[in-house]
Parts: sequence; C-alpha cells; structure tokens
Amino acid sequence: MGTRGSPQRYRVGAELRRVRENLGWSGERVADSLEWSQSKVSRIETGATAFTVRDVDRLLGLYGVDPDIRAELLAATAEENGEGSWITIAGGWGRRQGAVAALESTTREIRQYQPVVVPGLLQTRAYAHAMAVAVGAGSPDYIADVRMARQQMLEGPDAPRFVVVVDARALLFRAFPVEVSRGQIQHLTGLVDHPNIELGVVPIGVQHPVVAAQGFTIFDFRSGLSPRTVWIESPGGDCYFSEEAAVARFEKAFTGLKSVALHGNHVVEYLNALDVEVERLDAIVPGVGGS
Repeated sequence: MGTRGSPQRYRVGAELRRVRENLGWSGERVADSLEWSQSKVSRIETGATAFTVRDVDRLLGLYGVDPDIRAELLAATAEENGEGSWITIAGGWGRRQGAVAALESTTREIRQYQPVVVPGLLQTRAYAHAMAVAVGAGSPDYIADVRMARQQMLEGPDAPRFVVVVDARALLFRAFPVEVSRGQIQHLTGLVDHPNIELGVVPIGVQHPVVAAQGFTIFDFRSGLSPRTVWIESPGGDCYFSEEAAVARFEKAFTGLKSVALHGNHVVEYLNALDVEVERLDAIVPGVGGS
C-alpha cells in the first residue's frame, strides 16, 4: 500500500487503532480472532507495512463499524493500492449493523437513492425491526436499537448533510402490518424540515430521466485524502466504487432522479395522500401481507 511513510497509510492505520481502542480490545485479541500474528496488527496500525483492502475489510468486519466509516477507510486503502472498485463479503447482520459510537462520522455529505425500502437513517424503530425480521436477520431488536442510535449522527451542527431520494414505491412496499407502513410515512413528513436532511420523493407515474433498479449511496468524506465512494449493499456482500469515472456515473444518475422528485411542502402533501392510499389498498386486500 503506497510507499513507506505514506500519509494515507498512517491515517488508515491510526483510525484502525482508534476503532480497536474504542472497543477496548487488545491487539492480541484481534490477532487471535483473525488468526494473524500480533505483530501484523501492530504493523498495520502504525503504517509500518503494506496492507490490502482485504486486510482492512477483515478488521472492519470484526469491529462492526458504521457503513460510512467502513467505506471511507476501504476507499483510502484502495486508492493507495490503485484499486477503483472492490467487493466485500457480508458478515452477520448484527456485525454489519454494529456501531462504534465513540468514533466521529467521517462524512461531509451522504447522498442516497432507494427504490424499494426506506433508508435506514430515516426508518422508525417499528419499520427497522419489521425489516430485520423480513430479511431473516438474527436479533431484530438489537438491529433496530443500533439503527435508532445510528440516526443520531444527523443531529447537531457538525452532522453530515443527508440528501436522500426515495421512490414512492418503497413506501407502498411492505412485509409487515399496514400500521407500520403508515407510521413510517407519517414519520417522514416530520423530517421534511430537518436542518440536516434534504428529502425527495419520486412520485408514482413520473417519467424517469434515468433508470436505477438498485439503491446506492455516495459518500463525500471530510478528509481530502479519501476519494468519493459509491456503496451498493446486498445480502451477500457489498460493492464499492471509488474510481472517478464510475462515481461520476452514479452522481449523474442521482442528479437525474433528484430532478423528478418532490421536495418541501410538495413532499408533505404527497406523503399525506400516500398515507390514505396505503390504508385504502389494505382494505381492498384484507388479510394479505400480515394485516
């Protein structure tokens, strides 16, 4: 990874050490868990040796860090190695949702598009719990609690900006009782005026300038050393892109989707109408979908 003494290498190593110390773990414990030598952990943390995306991914998976921190450190490592994209294998649901609360957010802005589900940073606890059950994740209570704690990153003057576009179809999809869907929709109306959230909703039937069948997130980091990174989450593993041309394609798609989304008071009016529509549709198909 780069040359000896690379600033990027030192920074990634220092952040990895910081995460480990926040967890209260010893280097020996980490080494035993990964079947590494303790000296390898030490050399990585001090930047004294080259390390790979896989090395960093294994450490972050063990620690259970937040998605933005994971993306930032993997992107920094990949850039030093000349890698523009990479795939990580999913760990357990609990590990992937884990948080290191003492570690500050590394992002300046998060842009996210979701066509099927409500973004985790905007979910109610009931919705988060129901989704965890629906995907077969273990410990849904723990996952929901961690997700609620994670949302605190959007509070305060130093919080990252969260620009999110949600397709209205995500608000009609449900794998849980209608009360959970309606509660989620009503929760979103209360977030329209949040100072750190810019919420857009793509209405049903609008002509799309671009097609994005899968959700994606674009991280813009505070550190000028780390490249903007796209994250695509899936049950089997996560894909990341930091190569400039690839990121630009996702940014173009996001801009196009945002251009046809409703914002501000128009979102509130549309969500209120969807709330009524969800209740109406549930009455048409009673007993279906867990109602």
